[in-house]
Amino acid sequence: MKLLKVSLLLFGVSRCRAASRVDQIQGRIGLRALVLSTEKPDSILTSLASYGIAYDNLIYNCDNILEGDLYLFDENTGYPKYNMIVIANGRMKCNCNGIIKSVFNKEHWNTLNDYEVKYNIRSVVINEDNDIEEIGIKPFEFNDREKNTITLKSANNSFTHSLFDTAGIYDDAPLDSFGIEYNLAKIVDEKISTPILYYDIKNEISYEKPVAAVYSKLKDGNERLTFFVSSNKRTITSIIINHLWIPWVSKNLYIGFRRVYLTQHIDDVFSSEDLILTSEKTIKETYRNTIEDFNNIIEFQNNISYKMPVGSSYRLELAFNGFGLIENTMYKFELIEDPEVSNTYIKPKGSGVFRWPHFPYDTDWSESEISKNKLYEFIKNKEINKNFYWCSHGFTHQSLNLATSEDVINQINTNIKMAVRLSIYDNNFSKRTIITPGSSGLHNVDAIEAFFNRSIISASGNINRPDITKDEFYEKNAYLPWRTTEESSNIANFSVIPRIPTMIFSECSTPLENTVKYNRIFEGTGIGTSFDEILNRDSQMALLYLLQLRHNPFQFHQSNLRSADLPSKKSLIELWTEKLIDTYNKYVKWPIISLKVDDIHNTFLEREKYEKCNLEQKLIHNNTHIIAITLKAYKSCKVPISLPYGISINEDDLYTYKNILSIEQVSEIDPITIWVDMKNNSVELNFSPAIYWGQFKVNSVINILDPNGYYFKKKYINKKVSNKI
Repeated sequence: MKLLKVSLLLFGVSRCRAASRVDQIQGRIGLRALVLSTEKPDSILTSLASYGIAYDNLIYNCDNILEGDLYLFDENTGYPKYNMIVIANGRMKCNCNGIIKSVFNKEHWNTLNDYEVKYNIRSVVINEDNDIEEIGIKPFEFNDREKNTITLKSANNSFTHSLFDTAGIYDDAPLDSFGIEYNLAKIVDEKISTPILYYDIKNEISYEKPVAAVYSKLKDGNERLTFFVSSNKRTITSIIINHLWIPWVSKNLYIGFRRVYLTQHIDDVFSSEDLILTSEKTIKETYRNTIEDFNNIIEFQNNISYKMPVGSSYRLELAFNGFGLIENTMYKFELIEDPEVSNTYIKPKGSGVFRWPHFPYDTDWSESEISKNKLYEFIKNKEINKNFYWCSHGFTHQSLNLATSEDVINQINTNIKMAVRLSIYDNNFSKRTIITPGSSGLHNVDAIEAFFNRSIISASGNINRPDITKDEFYEKNAYLPWRTTEESSNIANFSVIPRIPTMIFSECSTPLENTVKYNRIFEGTGIGTSFDEILNRDSQMALLYLLQLRHNPFQFHQSNLRSADLPSKKSLIELWTEKLIDTYNKYVKWPIISLKVDDIHNTFLEREKYEKCNLEQKLIHNNTHIIAITLKAYKSCKVPISLPYGISINEDDLYTYKNILSIEQVSEIDPITIWVDMKNNSVELNFSPAIYWGQFKVNSVINILDPNGYYFKKKYINKKVSNKI
């Protein structure tokens, strides 16, 4: 991944800290979101978790009335605990025995307001009523018939443009009310509130449009974003709205990280595959990818990259079975398949029947013999294989649910030897992760021990299998690996990262084949469909995962790469990816990065450490400014600090902590992220300049390069902060 290294002017104008500490230090503010709700706000918590932003969700309702004060301070130090406030349910109203009322009293609301005013804390309100006097809002009376789904349009004003630009979201993104509830509101006091979003409906007489969201500067000076729509984590509109308010409410300063990873795994590469029968094809066809298929997909990768946002890097990952390259040579052999068992079957240690011809398997292949396979000769060319990421899918496609230790060792070692012969083992090859056929072997202690003994520390799973996926009721689990236990697999702590199966199926190489299989799978459900509809549905689902910052790879199969002999010359993967990118580009400007599976799995493992290091995070403030951030970790973890535009870390601190700091930014639209490698220690990083907290303004980094204090070198470097800084 290419990173933009930030110039010396960004990181420290002076090595003197005095300017940052003009005023006496008054105290600290916690870096944490307070989310108040009457029920669990899945969408809001999912979006905060997607960044890694810490939060407390306090739920009050008819069955859990808040008795006494609303306490917003650290119980041990007395310092304010939250730097952002989110109210997920408007006026905190509930239906209590047929009476709609707020579970907060006047004192609770006054406490919130006083806290915001004193510490210059911003707030966000979701699913608000449309009659709120304090922000100058009254109900909008619509004199026509309301539609089931209403389009949302952004307002044309400087605040709204800045809000969208700073978030990296297009202000004409196709937002609507599908899947969410809404209230029609109008602004009656423009001195208090400014429109952000409108509903795209209007009264025919006045041509006035109702507002869906407003920015308000309240009488005491505190700031609020109010949305008159509910939030649903299964809708793209809700997730986009969350990405709008998260940077704003945090003043672009938060512990967290925003990155979109698009990793697509192609399983069964080099293997042959029986294709599904259709009305146009009644004779069984077996397909294996050709040289022309690979040439086409290389060209496609290059072309689609130009359609992605600036800073993107795109590459497919090929999960290969080396046996396919010797299948038609003198070295061919056959394995007797084990009987099928349930995916949840826990294999007793040492059980099973050895299926290979011998152990260890002899791989003294004659180069002249295997070179008869033209695909082998083609792939071993480094100018070709460097275009892909590579991962082992086992030498054959043997299920590992009942496999013996010797079976598994042969699968691993033989495929690695083929990788060496192909000159891919030291070129974009994932050595610490395996993609097992059908996510098999993850309850097989013999298989997992064989993985561990060969430095394979994780495997890819399946998001649709609860036996190898963490329960996503707890929203952070979506960003963490599942780990085996003695109960699940007779061995603990092998990590599994779920993949996302797509609606582009195995056994399918054309749109017709895929459509036939789709309709057979869903036969009787009433959702029979065309291929275009399949693409639309699946790309929308994939987009939702990307916008939720889910780093799970997407799963495809080698038959989906077929293109060379098709009339369109376009493979199913190309069609799926083009649809996804076309849709993605309507919403956000964020770079898309493809990583090999080792690196993707590492992001999950690092996130797991981050969640377990009991991080304490606070802002240090004086009378007027935020001057520093302090971190304290009780275990080792990497901590991401996202900085606002124009704010850097003091040069002295960069020099002092140069061995534990690194900078990540892949384009100018990207927030600058400082990664701090914590190891059971404390760190204080001073800002340069200090942040004037009470009047801090949201600024856009888009197309703005300030040569007097903040600019980017046009040089892509990927390394830690050097001694020169």
